[in-house]
Amino acid sequence: MYRKELEAALNAAKFPNYFLLYGADEYQIELFAKEILAKFKDFEILSLYYDDYDFDAARAHLCEPSLFGGSPLLHVKSNKKIPAKELKILIDGCKNGGAFVFELFESDAKAVFDTQKAFGTNFARFFKPSNPDEAINLLAKNSAKIGLNITKNALYELYFTHNENLYLAASELTK
Repeated sequence: MYRKELEAALNAAKFPNYFLLYGADEYQIELFAKEILAKFKDFEILSLYYDDYDFDAARAHLCEPSLFGGSPLLHVKSNKKIPAKELKILIDGCKNGGAFVFELFESDAKAVFDTQKAFGTNFARFFKPSNPDEAINLLAKNSAKIGLNITKNALYELYFTHNENLYLAASELTK
């Protein structure tokens, strides 16, 4: 799925309860992961980052019933693939009302093929912005969300000041 399709899906009433975000642009992956996680704001979240990922803890959170009766949400952020067997179990755990969001910081589509296949159509791949206008539109969207009134010229200046690094420019906006 492309970014525009993901934006449309996020605005729709129903959103898949398991989703993969991967690609070469960390900023966009994190930006859209936040939007997806907001869709599940009433869920009990377990976030596992990079080397903190533990399959047993992830499976227990997602697949076993909660003592408090809430719906579980597993959020994994990593630069390593999850083994296919483990991934299948986690995705199957979403059938009981849980949710799973996987941020994979890997740009090689061949390396991610098995992971993408496990998620079916519930994935989005992100590329670095192809031109400054695309990056500025993303920064403008972010600045509007945080309530910052800033001109496009100022966004261009900020973007170029940070050597066209979208992540650094967006971090500067939040300061």
